[in-house]
Amino acid sequence: MSQYVETPTRQFTAAAARAQFLRVYLSGTTLTTAGAANPSIGTQEVASLAATDIVAVRLRTASGTRKCVAAGVIAAGATVYAAATGTVAATGTVIEGVSMDAAGAAGDVIEVMDITNCDVSSAVTGTTSAAFEVDSDSATPKIALAAQAAGSGDFTTTIKPETTLSADNAIICPESDGDVLAAVALAQTLTNKTLTAPVVTGAAEGMTITKIVPFIENATNTVHTGTVPIPAGAILNNIQVVNTVLWGATSAALVVGDDNDDDGYFNDVNCKATDLAVGEVLDLSNAENWGGVNGDYLVAATGRKGSAAAGDSGVYYGVANNIIGVMTVGTPAATTGRTFMAVTYTVPEPIAAVPTGP
Repeated sequence: MSQYVETPTRQFTAAAARAQFLRVYLSGTTLTTAGAANPSIGTQEVASLAATDIVAVRLRTASGTRKCVAAGVIAAGATVYAAATGTVAATGTVIEGVSMDAAGAAGDVIEVMDITNCDVSSAVTGTTSAAFEVDSDSATPKIALAAQAAGSGDFTTTIKPETTLSADNAIICPESDGDVLAAVALAQTLTNKTLTAPVVTGAAEGMTITKIVPFIENATNTVHTGTVPIPAGAILNNIQVVNTVLWGATSAALVVGDDNDDDGYFNDVNCKATDLAVGEVLDLSNAENWGGVNGDYLVAATGRKGSAAAGDSGVYYGVANNIIGVMTVGTPAATTGRTFMAVTYTVPEPIAAVPTGP
């Protein structure tokens, strides 16, 4: 049969020997000493000597203040938290109240005024605990936030949303014990990842990059320029040029070069008819595909392929440069012409040579 009380205390079975003024909570119908993670129902008013003792508990709902046992030094006026073995402390995650007087050592009895009991402090300064768990009493997966026990630097990491949100967001943390989340601005090594339609900006050591420049004829412009940046230390693997549709203007001539020589690779390529018919390819890597329009950089007799400017040699660009294609049109009159310039380069990973010998 149920009952109710209108008094500040209620009697319970102690279920264990327990000192006076310790925090307790209910386990079934009997008392259990509250730990650091246990919100209490109150403090045991008198000591119990045996498990069968019936004792009074000053309830958390009682008006006024109550006495608690300190786990250590606590300043007067400080927020006190649940601590181990039924005590209260100056730090924690479960709030018990505010101390009305100071505790100088563990075991001191202090006066505490109750405030709302919750898992995390509602104060803007947050909790002083090194870790706390959200929804700790749930049977479903939960999340815990913890400070870094190792390392150095007395600084704070703040998690906050985007400047503008259009809807609620849920970020799912994958199940991988000890893993580290990938960050946008941090240099990290990704292992066993599948990238769908990635866009690579800049150069990465060991990666081969291909950029393509479409030259699209219109009835207005007389010059079309395409520029592909080549980073310092890159190897130029190839330049390929194809026509998919011949140009319809009175003339259409393509030159391909770099910052040092504007037509060093291919010079005066007639894209209207004779030099690059549909299906043919101008190909830097193969002298048979130079089509007689090779520039000064391409010399089959000597094996030259590329610049000889300071810092550069052949297909090696020691200095950052640009591969530049320029299509010059006579009288624009059509929109049919389509020419594509593909530039492929690699930024190799340097491996230092080891000098030996005398």
